[in-house]
Amino acid sequence: MSEPPVRPKEFEFSKRTIILIVLAMIAAAAERLAELHKKGILSSEEFAAKKAELLSRL
Repeated sequence: MSEPPVRPKEFEFSKRTIILIVLAMIAAAAERLAELHKKGILSSEEFAAKKAELLSRL
């Protein structure tokens, strides 16, 4: 079997960094959902369901 490719150091992230990136992405998505709800694009039920889906990823 061949060896897996070696990733350059500049592409290695700590677990903490990855967690912070994911949390920031989830927070941005939650803010976007809130904006859509406030504008009436999402109903309260749709907003609650999507928010629960996002929070389940934590």
